[in-house]
Amino acid sequence: MIDDLPQPVPMRQVDLPSGSSVLVTRSLVKDSWLLWKDALPDEEHLWRELTARAVHNITVLAKSLHGMHRVMKSYKMCEESPFTVSRWWDPTADDDYDTGCFALLKFSGMNASELNLMIPRSSSLVLAPVSPRAPDWVEAYVQETPEFITGLGLTADVMSGALDP
Repeated sequence: MIDDLPQPVPMRQVDLPSGSSVLVTRSLVKDSWLLWKDALPDEEHLWRELTARAVHNITVLAKSLHGMHRVMKSYKMCEESPFTVSRWWDPTADDDYDTGCFALLKFSGMNASELNLMIPRSSSLVLAPVSPRAPDWVEAYVQETPEFITGLGLTADVMSGALDP
């Protein structure tokens, strides 16, 4: 009789290179609408190829996208994710999508030009329109910041404590 009851769907989780596991429905960064399932390919067997570098790149990009979203007037009124992610980390790719540095996405109700106006000035986030035929879709990435050598053989990031030496 009890066997006739519907069984709960097991919670999907990904094992990170650090040794911890996270649910794929968990936010990439605190309070973000971007979830691990947005960054991962649909094929679960590929998740085993996730590297520490890819995790770092994914979370850096997610923080920048979340920072853009937080400055929008409608940020606190969201009841569902405004992000639609088509492609992010793909270990089978022969282009830059195997690094986790790039995401192909759109944001509900805004086109690429409007989104670019929402990027905070202090952000290194770049949103490149994909095509005039698809004005809502952008390729997102974080522009690398140049390292400034301080004369002590250390970069400014190391001296500020932003990076571990």
